[in-house]
Amino acid sequence: MRASAPRSICCAVGVAGVLFVHAAPGVAQESLSGSWEAGATSMEVAVQSWGKDCGPRPQSSQSSGGGNVQVEQRGQVLTIRGADRDVRSDRCWSPNSNMRRVSSSAADGLWTTRCKTAADDPRQEIGTYTLKALSVDRMLYQDVSHFDWKLKDSTCIATITTTQTLIRRAAARGEPAATSPGSKAPRADGQPAAATAPPCVPGPPARLLVRPRRADLELGQRQCFHARVLDAKGCAIEGVEPSWQLDHGRAIKGSLQGSCFLAGERSAEAEGAFKVIASHAGLKDEAEIQVSAVSLPALLAKRMETGAVKGEPEPAVEAPTERAESTSRVAAKTLAEPGSDRRWLIWISALLAAAAAVLLLLRARPRARQARKRKTLASVAELPSAPTPTPTPMRLRRCPTCGASYPETSAFCGTDGSALTEPE
Repeated sequence: MRASAPRSICCAVGVAGVLFVHAAPGVAQESLSGSWEAGATSMEVAVQSWGKDCGPRPQSSQSSGGGNVQVEQRGQVLTIRGADRDVRSDRCWSPNSNMRRVSSSAADGLWTTRCKTAADDPRQEIGTYTLKALSVDRMLYQDVSHFDWKLKDSTCIATITTTQTLIRRAAARGEPAATSPGSKAPRADGQPAAATAPPCVPGPPARLLVRPRRADLELGQRQCFHARVLDAKGCAIEGVEPSWQLDHGRAIKGSLQGSCFLAGERSAEAEGAFKVIASHAGLKDEAEIQVSAVSLPALLAKRMETGAVKGEPEPAVEAPTERAESTSRVAAKTLAEPGSDRRWLIWISALLAAAAAVLLLLRARPRARQARKRKTLASVAELPSAPTPTPTPMRLRRCPTCGASYPETSAFCGTDGSALTEPE
């Protein structure tokens, strides 16, 4: 099984070389520096051997990409600055810090770098990283990584090929393509145009960026970080050296040499989370580091996550509300019409008069209610009172024997039982 690994690695590297033999003619004379868009990405996985110790089996995937990336071309070096990391044409792109560059070349719009691990490393990895300028507005990014790991009772062999298209943002919007400073781009009639001005002149520092944003390291591994200081328009300020510091918990240890972090050798004191912080002129940015024991699944997961270039999201633009749009249309119409100043004053006066009328109406309502209540009470008081009925005098009955008087309703005398006489 081991003997087949170099053959498969050579096949993978050979395929990558065939895909990028020819670059677009004339592209080398044009600068690729500027703002680009991270386009569609294809990640193809070819598995030759995958044991139970290898973790989840990697799968092929497709994504639409998106977001803004900055491309810088300086001499023979091309740098793509994405949302979470910087990709350089002359460096290894793998998150495996044991990878070392074997070769690097740049000619006629084609940049190729090959990296690999040491020959005695049981976790073999070989990578071929290529950038190809298809035109001044389109670029092809490709990462071919071959893994050959020996873990306990399993052998893990797979090749992951990531292909992505980058499009210059001016071309994506239908605008003319930007050219390098001082170059003469052809006009529509075929005649050379005047030389263009430099793309930007840096102003005061406004932002500081650290790349990569995150690093997953094993015990004893080393990771270097890079910091850039930008002005408010995104122009890089050269010659700035920020200060670096390391932040971590008390129970773990790590060392920082300049901008490079070195993880400890012992698991008990080195595993954990760290922060590398860069600062300059009141600006700060930081990167996260996670140190842990070796894990192929974790490395492959990181590889699948960072295989392509991620762009910065577009700034959110709040959509105007319907009322705001209506107000804008009215204002625009008013300003566009002749004599609009006088009409505007008339509208304001009418609105103020209407508001005053509404206010007076609201204040008059309680007074009207109180007046109606008082009138009702007065009317009730003026009504004639009912005459008091005259009491009817009581008629008495008398006893013929003793002469005692009894009410009209009585019939007999209480003394001797004689019948009472009729009332008078």
